[in-house]
Amino acid sequence: MCYAFAKAYHELNSSLAAEAIALRDGIPMCCRMGVSEVLVEIDYLQLLKIVTRQLDFPWDLSCILQDIAAMMGKIKTEINHTP
Repeated sequence: MCYAFAKAYHELNSSLAAEAIALRDGIPMCCRMGVSEVLVEIDYLQLLKIVTRQLDFPWDLSCILQDIAAMMGKIKTEINHTP
């Protein structure tokens, strides 16, 4: 593991939103550290399925998920489910 972080995300309406924002915030941190390949482990299986387009995404998270997709296009990113 190269990097990990924890942050309180207040005033969100779901744990899915918090997990999605954490993913969106974590990938740029790796970029700033000069990392070009990222392995992300998340415990929220629904988010993994949304990001990998196995499930439709909720409309209220569309901007966040578009940001994630754009970042994943810039650096090699693999996301795994780790319960």
